[in-house]
Amino acid sequence: MCTGRHGNQGAVELGSETKEPLLVYQKLLEAAWIFRTRSYYEQEAKQAIAALPLSEFIRKAHRRLEEESARCQRYLDPSSHDKVLHPMITEYIIQHADIIYADFRTMLVKQQQQDCFIIYTLLLRVKDGVLPLQTTFETFITNECRQKLSTLDWTSPKIIGEYVDSLIALYTHYTTICERYFANDPGFVAAFDKAFRAILNDRVKIRQPELLARHCDQLLRRRTRDTAQALEERLVTMIKLFGYLDDKDIFQKCYSRAMAKRLIADASISEELEMTVISQLRKLCGIDFVGKLHRMLTDIELNRDLNASWQAWSGNASDGGGIDMTALVLTTGAWPLLNQSQSQLILPSMLERSLSNYTAFYQEKFTGRKLTWFWHLSKADVRMHHAKRRYELSMTLYQLAVLLCFNRQSQCSLSEIRQQTGLVAGDLTRTAKSLVDCGILRSDTALDTEPSNALLSINEQFESKRTRIKINAPSPVESAQEQTTTAKAIDDDRRLFLQAVIVRVMKSRRELLHLDLVSETIQLATPRFNPDVAMIKRCIEQLIDKQFIERDLTNRDLYRYVA
Repeated sequence: MCTGRHGNQGAVELGSETKEPLLVYQKLLEAAWIFRTRSYYEQEAKQAIAALPLSEFIRKAHRRLEEESARCQRYLDPSSHDKVLHPMITEYIIQHADIIYADFRTMLVKQQQQDCFIIYTLLLRVKDGVLPLQTTFETFITNECRQKLSTLDWTSPKIIGEYVDSLIALYTHYTTICERYFANDPGFVAAFDKAFRAILNDRVKIRQPELLARHCDQLLRRRTRDTAQALEERLVTMIKLFGYLDDKDIFQKCYSRAMAKRLIADASISEELEMTVISQLRKLCGIDFVGKLHRMLTDIELNRDLNASWQAWSGNASDGGGIDMTALVLTTGAWPLLNQSQSQLILPSMLERSLSNYTAFYQEKFTGRKLTWFWHLSKADVRMHHAKRRYELSMTLYQLAVLLCFNRQSQCSLSEIRQQTGLVAGDLTRTAKSLVDCGILRSDTALDTEPSNALLSINEQFESKRTRIKINAPSPVESAQEQTTTAKAIDDDRRLFLQAVIVRVMKSRRELLHLDLVSETIQLATPRFNPDVAMIKRCIEQLIDKQFIERDLTNRDLYRYVA
């Protein structure tokens, strides 16, 4: 059957004066066109699927679809467009959908993204046609990422960097696929998010929240050739990965501890980058999540002005101000100083005057505040004169306290040093070993085997090519007790958070059934961590004991808020 634009227009004009102006056109032209179209494509599609590889078949289907669409626009009324394309879509796509779905994963594996794009555009014309593609896409990403990450060597000392590099590469790769070939379709983006949420919450040898926090710490400490912009982009990607974590509170705990150490040691690469991370975390988790992190940065900024005032004050002091010192005044409760030393350091006498002067200065400036000194976090710069040349040493205050014991005598036993410094056995052994390892002190026995009987002496033959030497601080391995303490701190924080959520819900609802209260609590707590139902029940019982809520006397599943 042949027709043209004029024939089409004539058929339409024949019915223009009737109640149904397109009726004549539909009966004379449209119905016959649709019938012939269905017959033609039914035969052609059967021949094509049998003779062609699927890649060529979908390309031919895509080409036919474009041709038929152009033909409809040229010869038919606009109202016929979808009606005419439907039989073509049915015969070429719907009738062979199972084959297309089955080969979609193969195309993903072979990285035939252009073919995946064509399949996507074809199935977009079918109701719910892309849903199976989204499921396949999610499963494919999950399996591929797990397979590639499983090949990493977890015994490597660089495993954290290697793991995160692989994770970021996979994230960037599949993000690009979503953008370029699936037009950021919400369904495919959701499938991508589900896959990465599963990957980021897999159990690996290092907890994922802790792993991401440690890598962020490495980025913010490391001096690299990367530009500030490149580091910022990487950190932003890290926070996007953080968004997939279920246990965000564990990341917060690990990151805040690392940030505290970084700021106290003045090892941060940039306060702007620190603020970038905080801002990104705030967008995802709210102001409460980053309140302490922001307070730590504020403390560092305030201490610059405070130390400038202290330098002016000490310069005008009548006794000369003592040995030069600066202090970091940290807000109690904002800094997670969990690894507090058990040692009660006996402060060397030469430092007492500076300490008393600073305390007087601070109390003069801020009345009613009390200072608590953390000696295990303190540092000192020392000049050493006993060797052939003078050296300037940068060390911890514990190391200084040990070295000062040798100002009056050339050798000391560990027990004598312990009496003079007040250091407990573990801190003293690690500190002494660090000084022996760098060659400043000598020991008559191995400090790893019999430290209590060790006799230490000054190494008169100490030599170094550098005159300015940084003595590495002893870094004790986190003990099982410290790991238990950290886990308990996380558990306590979760319990308090759940109690606050329950009180907030009950205060707004006044009364609520048990299942509804548990459901709302889970919903509100999930952005921070996945709460355990048993923990929620314990928190409810604790709040009943504290008289924040009460049970109904007749219905034991009903709770009421106690004003």
